[in-house]
Amino acid sequence: MIPVVSLITDFGWRDEYVASMKARMLNLLPGLRFIDISHDVPPQDVRAGAWLLGRAVDSFDRGTVHLAVVDPGVGTDRRSIAVASRGAFFVAPDNGLLDRILDDVEEAVCLDPKRVQSRTQRTLSPTFQGRDLFAPAAARLAAGERLRDLGDPVTDFVRLNWKNELVGTEIRSEVVWVDHFGNLITPIRAADLDRLSTPLSVVVGDRRIEGLSQTYGEVENGEVLAYIGSGGTLELARRNGSLERYLGAGRGEKVTVTGATE
Repeated sequence: MIPVVSLITDFGWRDEYVASMKARMLNLLPGLRFIDISHDVPPQDVRAGAWLLGRAVDSFDRGTVHLAVVDPGVGTDRRSIAVASRGAFFVAPDNGLLDRILDDVEEAVCLDPKRVQSRTQRTLSPTFQGRDLFAPAAARLAAGERLRDLGDPVTDFVRLNWKNELVGTEIRSEVVWVDHFGNLITPIRAADLDRLSTPLSVVVGDRRIEGLSQTYGEVENGEVLAYIGSGGTLELARRNGSLERYLGAGRGEKVTVTGATE
């Protein structure tokens, strides 16, 4: 089967950066298939990239190579890593971008540019390691090479903090992503909500939502609802409208879920 490489970056589509990475990989392994998760991660926003990658990976088959580049520390002494986790490979800067898959690491290495580039003999750009280091590493893993051939083992990683605090009968959290429709997405999982007694109420900004819905059709047009979204976490939305615009709320907005008192 032809290998698949997924890509997620903050590069956008205006410039040649994404095409340059794909071309570098195809030069090393013709016939590769690419799936673009997103290239619209907000610039330098590692936290947003980590969240989107974590939501997407379960949709891919085992053996996929995930290439993630949101890299405000490019050219510094931050490490570059390749990781085996959940039956797939991940190539990224060690800046927290892989945070949501790091609990299941099977093997990981710190990429050695000389070993990664041993077949290309190209100069490593200090400002575009996505093309010159990460892309060759991803192609070589897709070709079936071993992690150990690309660098030395590493076991410690930069991690992120997803705010999710249980205080008494409350879960205090925040909006971590706003999707295309203006829905507000939190890191609160269904299992987290199971720790509270029903009925539940959710407060975001100055708006209180009573109870959880299964789907948008359970409320009237323009009404606000809370539900467990397709990514398995609590989401807040306005039926047939943007809750982001309606409430003037975005990423970082506080969200509190309160359970019934016994």
